[in-house]
Amino acid sequence: MDTLLEFFMSLLDTLFYSLISPAAVKLGNVMELLLLEPLELLHVPPILQIGAIGVLTAALSLVLRKLLKSAEKDEEFRTRFSAKKAQQEELHRLGNWQVEEKLRKTIDDDIDEDFNTYLAGRFARYGIAYLLPIFMVLYWLQAVTDYEAVAVFPSAGSGESVMPVMVVYLVFYGVALALGFRKIKQKKQQTGNVQHR
Repeated sequence: MDTLLEFFMSLLDTLFYSLISPAAVKLGNVMELLLLEPLELLHVPPILQIGAIGVLTAALSLVLRKLLKSAEKDEEFRTRFSAKKAQQEELHRLGNWQVEEKLRKTIDDDIDEDFNTYLAGRFARYGIAYLLPIFMVLYWLQAVTDYEAVAVFPSAGSGESVMPVMVVYLVFYGVALALGFRKIKQKKQQTGNVQHR
């Protein structure tokens, strides 16, 4: 058993160091060449460079969300859940409380299992769409930028206050994501209005 585990671990190490790590370094170099170098050549301030990366990451998150069909899967679950709840509410018509109780428990168990599966899938989808891009891009930014802080503001107490790269990145990411969701919601409402006409 130990030899199998050692073999598996050495296989993962080999895979990581010979394939994943070099590919990630090359991808990082390409991203630096395509994203940061042009902004640097245009003398864009560091705060706006990091902000642009945050906005692009938010766009990537929205694309991943669409590719993973997160909204559709959420809607499918709501529909199934509502149907099962409606089915459960109709059980009182049976007239036999023992049968009603057994069927109610069966439907409850089915709803619980369905909900747990949905939650696991939702966590995976949202992790891939939002958390993974944030962590990967922040890791990449730390590797390619030498900024300790991208903005310095005067402060009453200590003289000056700094804004770290991570804060700037997350603020731009959050604002861009919120605007993206607002646009998606407006588009959905417009589509709904057209269908009702």
